[in-house]
Amino acid sequence: MRSSLASTLAALAAMGCSPVLTRARVVEIPVISQDVVTTDADAPRDVPAPQRGFVRRLGHCLVRDGARVRVVGSSAFHLQEESVRQELGWGPSRDSVQRTFDVAARAGVRVLRIAAFNERIDDVATIQSSPGVLREEGLRGLDRVIEQAHAHDILLIVVLSNYWEDYGGIPQYAQWLGLPSDYPERGLLWREARIRAALADYATRIVTRVNTRTSRRYANEPTILAWELVNEPRGTGLTDRGVTFADAMHTLAVAVHSAGAQQLVVVGDEGYDADTRGYDTRYWDRMDDRFITTRRGESFQRIVTDPAIDAATLHWYPDHWTVPTADAREAGVRWLREHAAIVARVNKPMLFEEFGLMAHRHPDATERMITMERWFEQAHALETIAAVMPWGMHYDPAFRDRDGLEWGAREGDDPMRALVSRWSQRFAQDQDLSRCNDSVP
Repeated sequence: MRSSLASTLAALAAMGCSPVLTRARVVEIPVISQDVVTTDADAPRDVPAPQRGFVRRLGHCLVRDGARVRVVGSSAFHLQEESVRQELGWGPSRDSVQRTFDVAARAGVRVLRIAAFNERIDDVATIQSSPGVLREEGLRGLDRVIEQAHAHDILLIVVLSNYWEDYGGIPQYAQWLGLPSDYPERGLLWREARIRAALADYATRIVTRVNTRTSRRYANEPTILAWELVNEPRGTGLTDRGVTFADAMHTLAVAVHSAGAQQLVVVGDEGYDADTRGYDTRYWDRMDDRFITTRRGESFQRIVTDPAIDAATLHWYPDHWTVPTADAREAGVRWLREHAAIVARVNKPMLFEEFGLMAHRHPDATERMITMERWFEQAHALETIAAVMPWGMHYDPAFRDRDGLEWGAREGDDPMRALVSRWSQRFAQDQDLSRCNDSVP
């Protein structure tokens, strides 16, 4: 698919078109005005990538430099903003980026998921101040994060936008474009060509940026494992069983590919599905009748079958999703197992990229770790799962205000860190590529 996609885009480019591929046709989308702030005009020319190779997909596996990639990691969305504040000399942010990567490396974290978006107005770390207008200060913070990841041999999943209002997100885009942004119907925004165009334009600008510290385009940075289109996008308000939602994600995926990205592309969805095939719907109805139902506006299965999407993503927050506390452990095992089986049928990898338990719902710390251990164990047993990434790693030992979900910095006093370190070693031992071209039953 990648080679035929490239040839189609090249032919269209030769005709002067700006294409977005849909499942049945090539169409034009509105293009944001080019009268914007240029972010890399003074940057050094693009230079070749270093010898370390890109992560590639081989069937249901990820591979790099001839070795299988099975990793344990986490998310660290604070890195870009902390990097900017460090550049400005803010005391509390001094060395925070370096410390984050040092903590990650010592804990065995081999991949970090980071935010490459920041639409917060009047913030010193803002990247995008209005559609298509990017701030060099914010981007240089991202440059440093990528440089540090490369120096520590830590892979990155780079997230290009946010469904939620944190750091601005889709609500900020809606405000800029004069569209409704109230939460209950936010998924309806995926029908809007202007939203798709603005997100695709931003993604293109990020992917094609030249890093001022490495002199490479982001598209050519091998430390980037994958581009993630949207953090936790949902189709709330849509009633077409995920058709519009999947088409919007396809549009954004093609924009990233056509910008020259050499890395993988994933969506960032959580696993909700309007296609009930392959799930124990009676079980999930008992947990919450909104998880797997034809009433949903998004479909995990439509996403994962899209040739423009290289791997599936999955999240799991039983407490936020109102799963009965007593059922959280077993429900997590089923969530992993049933989604992995669906992904195996299309012979792709899956990233279990966010999950966690809230301390106030699970006050017994030992029981929390037993549950997390069980989820790691199940993920390791499933061939299609290439990454396991509990939320969310932090560098500050005093940072405890997320109800037990933050971990990493308290060396010697952090059972989650110990769990990550142990499982990282086990995942890294999985080097066998012999089955990677095969479909997994």
